[in-house]
Amino acid sequence: MRWARDGRARNGAKKLEAKLADAGTLAGMTCRQVVRAVVAAAVLSVVCVGMGWAQDPPVQAERVYRVGRGVTAPKPLKTLGPEFSKEAQRDKVDGTIALSFIVGVDGHTRDIKLKNSIGHGLDEEAIRAVQKWTFVPGMKDGQPVAVEVNAEVNFRLYGHL
Repeated sequence: MRWARDGRARNGAKKLEAKLADAGTLAGMTCRQVVRAVVAAAVLSVVCVGMGWAQDPPVQAERVYRVGRGVTAPKPLKTLGPEFSKEAQRDKVDGTIALSFIVGVDGHTRDIKLKNSIGHGLDEEAIRAVQKWTFVPGMKDGQPVAVEVNAEVNFRLYGHL
């Protein structure tokens, strides 16, 4: 790896990048030249990543709050009801599924987790419904924040006792 540490890999990558940046140059290259350029780019990518040169900046995790202590609850904008699965209709199964999820600063749900299960395809239908829900995000100090939410999705067969 001595050749990579002395800067030749970086210089080679810059030259290759400059050469491939011009579409006219690429059009004038033979098939063999294009293949060599692509292979060289792949090798240089591996070297750069291996040397730590091409790492993405660290991503800060979004802090998730709970309602209270200055954090307001997200307000529902669109909450569509779930569909009954054919299996649950056939077996005449109904009930309530409790879920937890996060409402992000964009008002969309994510990280949906079941707290209880009733099966028969209804768990999946509850998750599918919650994925479509949208909210006005929760607020803290006048800024939108991600908030953990608990909710229930009800499945009721009317006329079924």
